[in-house]
Amino acid sequence: MSRRKMAVKDLNFNNTGSWPREYKLVFCGIVAVVIIALAWWLFIRGKTEELTGLEKQETDLRAEFEKKQGRASNLEPLKLQLAQMEQQLQQMLRQLPSKTEMPDLIVDISQTALATGLTSELFREIGGVALPFGEDSDQHVGARHLVTAGRLDVNHRPLDDALETGGRFG
Repeated sequence: MSRRKMAVKDLNFNNTGSWPREYKLVFCGIVAVVIIALAWWLFIRGKTEELTGLEKQETDLRAEFEKKQGRASNLEPLKLQLAQMEQQLQQMLRQLPSKTEMPDLIVDISQTALATGLTSELFREIGGVALPFGEDSDQHVGARHLVTAGRLDVNHRPLDDALETGGRFG
């Protein structure tokens, strides 16, 4: 057989050393591709699925971390705000009348109501606060009825500051 012209059907797989150089290179290339494909199939294919899952887990954990980091960065201002709110609550609680001051306060409210022409026949205590009710016990008595609130004798008493809204509520 001549080395120049050899047909593919004339190749002898028992004697690959006698093949022309071009055929040897093509055969080595095919064997290399098969080995690489087999290695990818056995070792790498499962790892790519695992890598995809881990990348998704990474993005989820990163988003959770950023969310928690945002909360943590606001923690100190929120703690300060909580302390201020607790302090304001304690201050407001100190401004409420005590049980011993309640009868005097009811008398002051009754006198002011009479001075404005409002009749209240019933004071009912709801949640520790005495509220005036009208004749039918369902009439709403509000701040508008106590127009002469300046007549209330509350100077140097717990309600002194509570009656001044400072423009926040009125």
